[in-house]
Amino acid sequence: MAEAAAAASESREIRVFLSSTFRDFNEERKLLATEVFPRLNRQARDRGVELVEVDLRWGVTQQQAEAGHALEICLQQIERCKPYFIGMLGDSYGSLTSPQRQPLQGAAGFLEPEQRQWLNGRLGQASYTELEIEHSLQLLSDPAMAGKAFFYFRDPAYSNPKADAGEIGWRSDAPADRHKLELLQQKIHSSGYPLTAGLQDPQAIADQIESDLWALIEQQFPEGEQPDALQKEERKHADYRRSRSGAGKYIQVGAAAGKAGYIEQLEQLLDGGERQILITGESGAGKSALIANWMAAHQQSHPGDVIYAHHLGCTNDASALRPLLGRLIDTASAQLLEAEVISEPLGVPEDWWELVAKVAETLQSLGRWCQQQGRRWILVLDGLDRLDPDDQTALPWLPQSLPAGVVVLASALDCQARTILQERRYTTLTIAPLVAAEQEQLIERVLGRYTKQLDPALKTQILGHELSGSPLFLRVLLEELRQCGRFDTLKDQLDFYLSARTIDDLYERVLERLENDGHREALKKVMTAIWASRAGLSETELLAITEVAPLQWAPIDLALEKAFGRNGNRLVFDHDFLRIAVQDRYLPSEEQQRQAHSELADWYGAQDKWDERKAEEWPWQLQEAERRADLRALLLNLNHLFELAKVCDDREVINYWLAAKEEGDGELDELIEDDLDAEIEKRREDAEDLIWFVNRIAGLFDEAGLYREPLLKLRALSLELGVCCP
Repeated sequence: MAEAAAAASESREIRVFLSSTFRDFNEERKLLATEVFPRLNRQARDRGVELVEVDLRWGVTQQQAEAGHALEICLQQIERCKPYFIGMLGDSYGSLTSPQRQPLQGAAGFLEPEQRQWLNGRLGQASYTELEIEHSLQLLSDPAMAGKAFFYFRDPAYSNPKADAGEIGWRSDAPADRHKLELLQQKIHSSGYPLTAGLQDPQAIADQIESDLWALIEQQFPEGEQPDALQKEERKHADYRRSRSGAGKYIQVGAAAGKAGYIEQLEQLLDGGERQILITGESGAGKSALIANWMAAHQQSHPGDVIYAHHLGCTNDASALRPLLGRLIDTASAQLLEAEVISEPLGVPEDWWELVAKVAETLQSLGRWCQQQGRRWILVLDGLDRLDPDDQTALPWLPQSLPAGVVVLASALDCQARTILQERRYTTLTIAPLVAAEQEQLIERVLGRYTKQLDPALKTQILGHELSGSPLFLRVLLEELRQCGRFDTLKDQLDFYLSARTIDDLYERVLERLENDGHREALKKVMTAIWASRAGLSETELLAITEVAPLQWAPIDLALEKAFGRNGNRLVFDHDFLRIAVQDRYLPSEEQQRQAHSELADWYGAQDKWDERKAEEWPWQLQEAERRADLRALLLNLNHLFELAKVCDDREVINYWLAAKEEGDGELDELIEDDLDAEIEKRREDAEDLIWFVNRIAGLFDEAGLYREPLLKLRALSLELGVCCP
């Protein structure tokens, strides 16, 4: 039986940094941004891969691209994109960095001291482009990174006529700059990384980049290896855990006070035979971090145990109960079939009480596997307080008596679900606020990673705050001080942050600081879009939706890197406190919230190609925007309905219809019956497409219990086509 919560799989995101001189490569950048990367992304998404181009010169002027902390932002983004890099050179060396500016002293949040040493003496002597390329070559010196950085030299014959005509920026004629350009080209030649030289024009460069990147995608993510629906869902939960685990992300609370840490306490409970465990504590105390780090440790020390985890805070819709139970049944069914404990897949019933009974049956089957194998199957339910209040009533789907070998480990804030588990006598492990010694240990550990330390008086001021016992509060505060703290104003900055009375208030102060740094409009746009998304946004989607330039987004991304989580390849808020802060600051009214959903609905609805993301977001956004008439029209369009049915669970589509139907409407099959006949006739020329269409629409009607004339027609047609439909 495969482990349900195996170690987080590799990322299926490729972040590639684009570097070139400015004016003479505008046409190439336009081709890449408007044609090549959109085309590659459509192909990549069919394999569950997100391709993100990081082009900090696209959509801005040269002055903007070289102002402020642009160099530091570029170098930091190169590190984040490692090992993927694209360098383009023509006949220009590029603009020199200014020797008068002192960006390295004022941007410690972007580059730490050890990362800045190689730049000493280079400012005013080297161009922006050379420093970007040199930094990438330093990072890519590991032979294991070979084949993931690409360089392209354009034929000087393309630049010379423009330079001869007096156009600026196409050719470096000064001897010093010519010499530097030749040395840079030699350095690239000798690096051993793929280099294509003599490319005749921008189109040739764009075509070569497209060919090289697609070959890279095919090599790393071969066709047929893309994850199925269950694997995609598991990736979301694995990414959620990854953001909360690992070195520096979790403090073994308790140890500093001479007590057993919480991970050790959990292991003691399990070793003692406890099979019903409840983890509780205040919001921000670290329940999810404890679970993530315990899982990593337990899988190392107890490789025979299978851990299945569902984190209800993973995405905006991860707390929906029916999908939660369906995922549990489907995952267990696949494992039980593999182990030959069952001979047929376990279905997911539509009827509520049948679903409850099926969960109990599933756990009993898992109990048989445990007895046969002498192993444990551990069900982790992280964040039961996120369930809808109606779904917390009685918890009939979670049996009070568990079969031998099956363990339930749940976490919850104060809520009805927690009360019920306590009444069922779950053994409770409460995460207490950090004591003073633990607070100091956390402060030293976080700042120590960056070779920083606080003045004792300032540390005492932090320890005296009412929220200093919250690990989350301390981490958010320390991250802000690390990034933007200045010695001469640190006391005032600390007073500003410590005026917060809640963690969401602290996040609001972080947002205010970013606004004051000049990012007000861009920040509002991107945070509103992420807030309104159903399950996060990829960076490609985020920038397209908000029309924020990459250079405007980069400092926000870097500043809030630890506040963002990952849902697969998508950005999400790492904690509800940030979501609350964004809502309070930018979307305080219900009308503004509906408008945010409406704008996303319009963007996804305007996309020509139907894909998984459009199916996932468009109808959901219409529903959240309370645009029932538009949702109804979408569902009554048979082409749209078919595209939804190809991607979405049947029950999800049916629920959309139940939310959108108007008073006096007949059933869905009646309303589309005439269009159905016409659509079948249109699709008869493509037998494979017709079979797929008939099966999906029939499956939808069958799931909805619409056993009437339209379904009978579809079944008859499927027999005519020689296939079987529901």
